[in-house]
Amino acid sequence: MVQWMNHPSQRLETYGASVSLITGKGIHHATSEDLLNRFRVQDRSLIPPVSPPALMGGAPVAAAFRSFTVGEMETALCIWEAMLYFRGLYEDHRSVPDGVIRMSELWDATGWQAMRTHVLAIVPLAEQAYTALSDGLEEGGFTFDFDFIPAVVGALDWSEYGPHRDGEPEEFLETVMASVAGRRRDVAAEVLASENLVARKS
Repeated sequence: MVQWMNHPSQRLETYGASVSLITGKGIHHATSEDLLNRFRVQDRSLIPPVSPPALMGGAPVAAAFRSFTVGEMETALCIWEAMLYFRGLYEDHRSVPDGVIRMSELWDATGWQAMRTHVLAIVPLAEQAYTALSDGLEEGGFTFDFDFIPAVVGALDWSEYGPHRDGEPEEFLETVMASVAGRRRDVAAEVLASENLVARKS
């Protein structure tokens, strides 16, 4: 038997479940937190003995093997979505940043599983940047998932060890903010061009 539960506030961290197995010999009960803790213990036993290389200019790749909060996992999903978007542009021979070209080359060389690990390594870098830029992003009406995260992914450079941030942190933040604004202008221009095309045909 599975019982789902959450707080009336509907906040993500309040969602949970309890699982009960009733047999002829007894009743076995566990909550979702119990199960997650077991999974974390199992995951820690699978961590390779050799430490992976550091993420140059940012967080170490080893951070990808720690436990993540709900918010960090949401950030990771947004990063993965942006990486898939840029890879699609690259495969369609569309214009992409130089870093995305190197990301796609690494993707081809190492495969999907390795790239998912790199996603988790980018999370702290993205969250640090968002903390620094959040006021300006909110004032400009920019979104976290569709505006900010693609700008972060597009601003990263890549090597055989994974993603890294070029230059000083302030330069990286300026690049991200300029990319956010430029992306919004590009989207607005595409919408306007589409509307003009429809108007000419009507």
